[in-house]
Amino acid sequence: MDILETLVSFIPGVVISSFLFIAALYVKKNKPYKQNNQRLYLIFLVMACLALLCGVVAGIINNDIVYLCSLLFPVLFAVFCTILTCVKSTAEKTVIFITTFLIGIIMSVSLSPMFVNSTSDLDVVVTDESLTVNGSYGEEFHFTDVRFVGLVTDLPEIKIRTNGYSFNGVNLGRFKIKGGGDVLLYLYSRRSPFIKIVTVDDGTVFLKSKDIQQTREVYGLAYECWRKGMTRHSPE
Repeated sequence: MDILETLVSFIPGVVISSFLFIAALYVKKNKPYKQNNQRLYLIFLVMACLALLCGVVAGIINNDIVYLCSLLFPVLFAVFCTILTCVKSTAEKTVIFITTFLIGIIMSVSLSPMFVNSTSDLDVVVTDESLTVNGSYGEEFHFTDVRFVGLVTDLPEIKIRTNGYSFNGVNLGRFKIKGGGDVLLYLYSRRSPFIKIVTVDDGTVFLKSKDIQQTREVYGLAYECWRKGMTRHSPE
């Protein structure tokens, strides 16, 4: 991530923190529930600072999980505290607690694939006949359909995701690259080297484990099996 991309990543955090700061000023000047205004003002102010600080830190370290939490948590917490402060009925407060709990479960379930994929690693099985990628968007690549297996240091410039997953530095599935064309990515890290596979129909696949040594081992095994397959199927 270059300096421009890092600065752009700060924008949502700045917007959220600005919204919370404006809300804090509004709460401080609002007449209803005046006895609770100071408490709500401090809550909104703290959440505004937290959103800004965590958003900046997440942008610098390029961690999407921290970034997402830094945007969602302060707003949800501030809204939750506002509702509880304004509601006087115990029954209504109970309903709010239950509703918030259910929303939290729904959000956790819906976001769980992001966390599972972003915390997992490349899982491949290499045999004499094929290389199989397990997990999300996994496929099997038969060596008889492959014309190149190599270890490269550069990736093509990714333009857009067409059918895949991209979160927390993990890129899985199909993406379009600059200049046209599609690639299939199984990247759990953007640090070189990368395994590059080109099929006989000009399909391109890139694979990368979080562990550089594992990447090299998978490449060595895949290359050896591919070369053996070429020898077996070459005309005598």
